[in-house]
Amino acid sequence: MTETTILPFDDLDVRLRVLVDGYADQHLLGDLTDRVVMCCQTRGTNLSAGVLTPALIVIVLVRPDGESVRLGARLAGADLRAADGGVWVHAQWFGADASSYLLPLQEGSVFLDALRTRIMAARHA
Repeated sequence: MTETTILPFDDLDVRLRVLVDGYADQHLLGDLTDRVVMCCQTRGTNLSAGVLTPALIVIVLVRPDGESVRLGARLAGADLRAADGGVWVHAQWFGADASSYLLPLQEGSVFLDALRTRIMAARHA
């Protein structure tokens, strides 16, 4: 069962927080802490997080075997497609080719509504 929690950026599981901070440093995004609009953490088979700023989304995931995924993209170029167990986010990821990634979310998560709203706002900025 997937459980998504909306929480402050500082309250993310430390493994996820380290991944987000490392990703931001690697891609010269700066300190995201003061720019976070909404943050969610999802526990299911894996542990994952979605971090929204006015212009960016960063998605991180830790698998039970310790492997991890780190992705980030500008919201203005992102598209969403509903899926069982979350939402497919299609974007031109920093340092990678454009592709789709399943962001795990509990059904009815307010994070999805915020993500849609932020994508539309970023496209019209």
